[in-house]
Amino acid sequence: MLLNELLCDEVVDNAQLCRQTLLPAINAYAASMGLDDTDIWADVFERYLGAKTDCHHPLVFADILRICRSDFCAALGQNVSLPLDEEFDLSKLFHKWGELFERYLANGSSYLLMMNADARNDIAKYLLSAADGSGSIRVVFPYPGTGIEPLLLLYTMSLIHEVRYGSPLDNVKFILIGDKGGLLRSIDTADNSFDEVFINLKNSFCEQNRLKVKDIKTNLKAIKHKIAIIAAEEWIDKPQSVDIAVINAAYMGCCEIGSDCSLRVPIGLLIYESRNDSIPTNYESVQVIAETFDRAAECAVHYILCQRQNNAQSVGASDTKRASAKSNYIEELYAVRDTFSEKEMKKKLAQSDYIVSEDQMIRYAELLLIAGQYGKSFDVIKQYYETDFDKSYQLLQLILSKCKNKKINDSIERFIVDKEMKPNGFGEAMLEAIVDGIEDYFDANPESVLKDKQWL
Repeated sequence: MLLNELLCDEVVDNAQLCRQTLLPAINAYAASMGLDDTDIWADVFERYLGAKTDCHHPLVFADILRICRSDFCAALGQNVSLPLDEEFDLSKLFHKWGELFERYLANGSSYLLMMNADARNDIAKYLLSAADGSGSIRVVFPYPGTGIEPLLLLYTMSLIHEVRYGSPLDNVKFILIGDKGGLLRSIDTADNSFDEVFINLKNSFCEQNRLKVKDIKTNLKAIKHKIAIIAAEEWIDKPQSVDIAVINAAYMGCCEIGSDCSLRVPIGLLIYESRNDSIPTNYESVQVIAETFDRAAECAVHYILCQRQNNAQSVGASDTKRASAKSNYIEELYAVRDTFSEKEMKKKLAQSDYIVSEDQMIRYAELLLIAGQYGKSFDVIKQYYETDFDKSYQLLQLILSKCKNKKINDSIERFIVDKEMKPNGFGEAMLEAIVDGIEDYFDANPESVLKDKQWL
């Protein structure tokens, strides 16, 4: 209970308060629980980030820590063995590791499937219908996070299949493709780390369908045998024959393997997780088979069934599509901007083969800011601040808080004064909105006994 109260931004953002209150609480918690350090840190960060990421499974956090251990070690450069030293910079750890956890949770393909049963059920039903139509299917998951999401999907499919036909699933095969380093949580038949998740899934499924749990033959051990794990290098060198790929949009944005995998789907179908309705190059949308909402990114997510365009396109049509892709690049990158580190964003912006329109300039400035290119970001804002006054002011304030270059900061401060951005910023915009609202009210209610001065 004490940890739950202390694991809040008010404490974490204050280095001294964090050291004086939260640090001894974590040490005491670790001593009393008797778990290894990884499980303790996973539990702590689930309590801190669970509501922000909508992921309330400490085991997922523990898996991310184990799979991406080198990234976490490099991010801090401090010894994180428990108990912590009294002078340990705990606030810094929360900021560094918090960003990593949020990025990995956003990039897994896909933790949304783990957390959203409705979307998972819709995809499971579609894959089952595809398997029934063709006799059997092989489904590939590039970068499947910890592997728990595909396992949940396959388990759901088997439960539905058994209710329909009286026997567990036997005509579907899942292939998981690991990260480029070959890192992936092992789907071990003896591993019972996530048994509780599957027990709850089975119980709720039976309850909803008025079935007795003991009568259901589908079991986790049998499902695990239907999943094969292949390293990314092996997949690239020896293309496998599969029918459907389930590809995550965020990973396609930051990993080259995304398009490679989709092009190796013979019948040209993939389920593409999209946060902005964009379709991969050379594919066209067939239907939206599932929808959910990403609370962390505050946007809708569609699982779009796409089909490769097998007909040869005319040169003109190809050129038009390429031009469209260039124009959409900034919008697509902006939609998943929170999934990239400074270094990754800089690399994304370094490629010159994209077009930035005038109405995208302020978003482009924000991407430059994320990439740590504060001078370039300021140059763009200077030219286009009038297209989005309030957003420009917010970005300038962010640059001032992050940039260590005194010359750039002095120029920004002069610019804010010269353009009178403070008095004309959010406050004035809000006042204008209030006044407009008052006028609209009296236009619609001319007989009102209220007076506009009283309102104001």
